[in-house]
Amino acid sequence: MADLMIILYALAGIGVGFIAALLGLGGGFIMVPLLNLVFGIPIRQSIGTSLFTIVFTSSSSSVEYVRKRVTDLKLGAMMIPFTITGAVIGANVSVLIPEDILKAIFGVVLFIASVRMFLKKNNKDKLGLQSDTEEDVSGSKFLCVSRICTEPDGTQFEYTVSIPLIALFGFCAGLVSGLLGVGGGIIQVPVLNLIFGIPIHIAIATSLFIIIFTSSFGMTTHLLLGNVILSIGILLAIGTVIGGQIGARAAQKIERRKLRKIFAILMAFAGIRMFISLFAI
Repeated sequence: MADLMIILYALAGIGVGFIAALLGLGGGFIMVPLLNLVFGIPIRQSIGTSLFTIVFTSSSSSVEYVRKRVTDLKLGAMMIPFTITGAVIGANVSVLIPEDILKAIFGVVLFIASVRMFLKKNNKDKLGLQSDTEEDVSGSKFLCVSRICTEPDGTQFEYTVSIPLIALFGFCAGLVSGLLGVGGGIIQVPVLNLIFGIPIHIAIATSLFIIIFTSSFGMTTHLLLGNVILSIGILLAIGTVIGGQIGARAAQKIERRKLRKIFAILMAFAGIRMFISLFAI
């Protein structure tokens, strides 16, 4: 591999890791079109290699969030079994779908996700931090769990999650992850934040924690299927670890509304470009 390509892959990894940490995503929605459209890697190998790097991206970012006690570890543990199941199924299904159809699906999903991200209103929740006073509160609703997270200054956040819905959305996030080579955060973050009312920083941190396990199982399946290019994946992973650490630290200081809109525009462009490439001669 030429020295220039080594540098380009590493720089690409840093950029993906930085943005992924800011937005609570695994980075696959950037990585897959980047590998396929920019570096010319076939879609199946782009998906498998993307999941390989996501393991490192999410781990790097999640460590910083856990250290700052932003992650709801108990909620994440509830979702992990369902996301893992979905990821393994999605990875196996991906080899049964023709490459052009797989590419079209990714392009459409990417475009839809970009529209949702662009139109989403800025969430004004304060940073929710888990402390030693975090506790489970038995909810009155059947199969629901209420959570209370308390900041050091005494500010409390309380939210209730439905176990059946958590299971359903967790499975769907895992299925999308394994099928398309993404972390699943594009489903998890809006679900946790908009449906269950979990403060945005807790939703982002918890999503990244879940993605570690989802992407690990999805990546392992793709590795066994021969869809991971290890030489490229390792270079990208080194970059994502660096970028993820920088992004997680910067998340507390950067106003993400404008960044989210710019990123959404880039995602829409990549989705349209990927779909149009199907008709290229």
